[in-house]
Amino acid sequence: MGAPVLRVFAGPPPEGYTWDQVADWMADDLRKCVEHGAKYGVLIGIQNHGDMLKNADDVLKLLKMVDSEWFGAIVDTGYFQSPDPYEDIARVVPYAVNFQVKEKVDGAAGHNKTDLKRLVKIVRAGGYRGYLPIETLTVKGGNEPYDPRARVTLLLAELREALNQAE
Repeated sequence: MGAPVLRVFAGPPPEGYTWDQVADWMADDLRKCVEHGAKYGVLIGIQNHGDMLKNADDVLKLLKMVDSEWFGAIVDTGYFQSPDPYEDIARVVPYAVNFQVKEKVDGAAGHNKTDLKRLVKIVRAGGYRGYLPIETLTVKGGNEPYDPRARVTLLLAELREALNQAE
């Protein structure tokens, strides 16, 4: 397929098991994926998505458990569930193999617009040198109309402006 990174979601932990139990299973399976991906030059990236991986501590713990140069984080700026998602982003950036830049730092809840200038500074300080893919979402339960073309166009312009200002 020619993909440089394969994205993996952790999903919600099954009921009746501890985080550590589930993380052990995930790490075992991810090591197999990483081993196979390395044969073909494909990085495996785990994406935080507000489920099993809610914060930087969760992501970093799983990264250490898998412990491979072929495994990294896909940083979803909208799904760190912590008091300061920018702190989580900063802690995970050095392990980033890709990004999902969202309009809001609180994901689908959609109350707090992403400070793109702050994000770009964090990304650069963390040494990330790849692409910054963008993603827009509808607001669950909201009355806001959703025009994906308009929203993507606006987010792209705002991100470009933040990138240019941070140079």
